[in-house]
Amino acid sequence: MTVSPLFTELPFDAETESEMDNLGGGSPYDVKLGQILNNLHKKIQDSDFKESVRLATTGNIVLSGLPVLDGVATISGNRILVKNQIIMSQNGLYTASAGLWIRTDDADEDSEVSSGLSVSVEEGATQVNTSWRITTPDPITVGVTAITFTEIFSTPLATVAPVDVDNSAAVIGVSAEAARADHKHDITNAAPSQGIGGGNAAGSATTVALSDHDHTIRTTTGPTDLTIGGIADGEIMRRSGSTIVGGVGRIYPRSATDPASPVPADGDLYFNTSIEELMQFDGSRSKFLSVSNHKVSGGRSGNTGAGAFYKGIDGLAFDAANRGIPVQDGTIISIEITRTDLDAATLEILVNGSVIATFAHSAAGRSAVLTENTDMASGVMSLRNLAAGNTTSNVQIIITYKKRIP
Repeated sequence: MTVSPLFTELPFDAETESEMDNLGGGSPYDVKLGQILNNLHKKIQDSDFKESVRLATTGNIVLSGLPVLDGVATISGNRILVKNQIIMSQNGLYTASAGLWIRTDDADEDSEVSSGLSVSVEEGATQVNTSWRITTPDPITVGVTAITFTEIFSTPLATVAPVDVDNSAAVIGVSAEAARADHKHDITNAAPSQGIGGGNAAGSATTVALSDHDHTIRTTTGPTDLTIGGIADGEIMRRSGSTIVGGVGRIYPRSATDPASPVPADGDLYFNTSIEELMQFDGSRSKFLSVSNHKVSGGRSGNTGAGAFYKGIDGLAFDAANRGIPVQDGTIISIEITRTDLDAATLEILVNGSVIATFAHSAAGRSAVLTENTDMASGVMSLRNLAAGNTTSNVQIIITYKKRIP
């Protein structure tokens, strides 16, 4: 059995072989790896995000020797951010030395220095943990273009623990600490038996009922004090002068049935989960009705004799209880009847066989609206030409109603 090697030697063309000779010979794979690493190093050098520096300047300096910068002595080989030179074209990244400083090899060519170049500072009394970015617009020529470094961010100062401050002894900005016993709330209604007003020393245990612990509520735009007036269970609050009062309607919890307690008043609201409707109490009708209006309509073109039921759009005649227009539990708000060639007739509207409305027509107008307050149950609505009426044709009825819970 022959086992193939994991790696096989790839052929190189004459140009590559010549290039390897120029690089000093060696394995072609060593040469290629070296080229890859060199290219990667070049990409890093050209990146806007540079290796951090040890120190940063805080003023103009001579670019030679080993001075103390920002309270720290420089060491030969340190990377230094120079950002405060009077001749701003000298700003940049340098390598410190006992002689003349030179720019770092990742920021000494035009291709390596551009707007957005960023670097962070590791040490220093004032510059530690700060980061800086070049905000000079491109193009930038190293040693020629005036370069501006702008601080990006710095590490926030340590959080100072809060202290209690006596409201009569300390002012903002003064280092002062007070015992919690000196952090006071005004308690206005407590009885003397609870220890208020009885000369209790600061810090002594005092029990006060919640009802006696008052906070004053102020408006956000003015100095007027607000007080809380009487508010019944479930009432919506509103402002009346300087008092917050109720009595402007309630919002009851979601329910499948109409709420009964507290006794509802006109405008009270709740969401009915069985019919998925927002319901509002109608004081004039003394019941909860859907906020939304719903409509049903029926009628047909064609003659209908006296005492006969109208037909539906399928051509089949309505009857008293089984065939008609589907309706739901609700309260009729209005009935509109439109006719085209009717001189005089009387129309009966039935729900589940029971007459809920009787509508008389004359030649006075082509349509009529009747305001109703009649409840109807779920079932079918049918239309009938009253026995004593004339033959009718081209009649349409539109009923507007609000849903209710029976």
